[in-house]
Amino acid sequence: MSSEVETGSTANASETNHRIQFRRIRLKTDIEKELLKRALLSNSAHLTMLKETGLIDAQLAEKLEQTLSRLKLAMLEGEQLIKDEDADVYETLDRLLKDSIGEEALLLRTAKSHNDQFATDLRLWIRDISLSIAAKLIQLRKTFLDLSKRDIDTVMPGYT
Repeated sequence: MSSEVETGSTANASETNHRIQFRRIRLKTDIEKELLKRALLSNSAHLTMLKETGLIDAQLAEKLEQTLSRLKLAMLEGEQLIKDEDADVYETLDRLLKDSIGEEALLLRTAKSHNDQFATDLRLWIRDISLSIAAKLIQLRKTFLDLSKRDIDTVMPGYT
């Protein structure tokens, strides 16, 4: 089978197929959803910094914050925001912001790199997972304490 048949007959179709194939092997959808949740959170914080330093005017900042809030709500409601054509969650976010606000939405990228964004979002996700594990461990400890109080007089054999 020729590469032309495998990837499409036009340059645009070829590029789209390669991007879809790359995306599909890159991250699982549930991981991308988790990263997108954190990207929305970290972008809200980044937007606050851009607004407070005067790098983005208040009117654009308000539009961006409203859009980010709407996207957070859409994710909570289970809406599928990530498309196969998007190379990663950051391209998804750029697309959604541009569709809602226009090209000026890309000013949200000011003063951050994709690597910094990914590292921040990964740390936020790890923090959330760690807090969840800690809460479960605390609950397990309480359960052990309750059982030990209940069974304080129970004789148990011991082996050394």
